[in-house]
Amino acid sequence: MKSSYLKIFYIPPVLTTYCVVAMYFLRRYLPAYNLLPYPYNYAGFLFVLIGLIIMVSTVYLFRKHKTTLEWKTSRTLLKTGFYKYSRNPIYIGLAFLIFGLSVYSRNVLALPLVGLFLVALRFGVIRIEERMLAATFGKEYLQYMIDVRRWL
Repeated sequence: MKSSYLKIFYIPPVLTTYCVVAMYFLRRYLPAYNLLPYPYNYAGFLFVLIGLIIMVSTVYLFRKHKTTLEWKTSRTLLKTGFYKYSRNPIYIGLAFLIFGLSVYSRNVLALPLVGLFLVALRFGVIRIEERMLAATFGKEYLQYMIDVRRWL
């Protein structure tokens, strides 16, 4: 189980990195698609900021409750903060970050990366995480899944 956990734990940061690298290459090597006009592309920083606020406040919540992001060592199921509205606020924060950077890149081909990122998370990470959390927290997590949506 440990090796599958490690694979899951590292997938979101790796996917985020892939998206950022893809944005760079799209902007650099397909400039004909750099269609979002300057200075409007700077609006992307607003989405980056929203994503960072969601992620930092969520990590703060973990520290406040003296628990970790790792399902194996977590002793508390968080249901406050952004977790009242979404079972995956950190992933939503990453999606905002990727969307903001894609807007900033000005390349319209970068915009679908957010959708690809979310699909990869949903089927490559969240499906497995939810099974692990259900095994760890039992009925409490199953009820939480009923009460709170996966995304928003």
